[in-house]
Amino acid sequence: MGLRLCGQTEEAEDLVQETFLKAWRSAQESSSCLDHPKAWLMRILINLSRDHYRRQKARPLTQEFELEPKDASHEEASLARQTLTKALAQMEPRRKAILILHDLEEHDAATVAQLLGIQKVTVRWHLSRARKSLRAWLEKEPH
Repeated sequence: MGLRLCGQTEEAEDLVQETFLKAWRSAQESSSCLDHPKAWLMRILINLSRDHYRRQKARPLTQEFELEPKDASHEEASLARQTLTKALAQMEPRRKAILILHDLEEHDAATVAQLLGIQKVTVRWHLSRARKSLRAWLEKEPH
């Protein structure tokens, strides 16, 4: 998930490391976070990713996501990765996270809602908006 949010291996490793450090510090203060550890860690990861996005917003993003090709040739897969990378770079972090969790990692809306600590209807709304903006970006982008 960290790699899909950041796009670059080094940044993803830093993000995951920072997530676990923050989780460790928070766990020292309260044990209630351990009721749903996966959701709690995912929220920390997403929030740190959002913070990173806000800091880097002014800098142009030229990152490439390391997605595994499925049934495409190497060239087609490379073009798809580049296109998806550019499209996701334009998306705000929450929508990007929801789109990645739901469409790329194939979690259902209820699971995404639980992981992010939001309502299922909010997941569906952001997912709809993310797909709409992705379609609009792909239609205007020269291929």
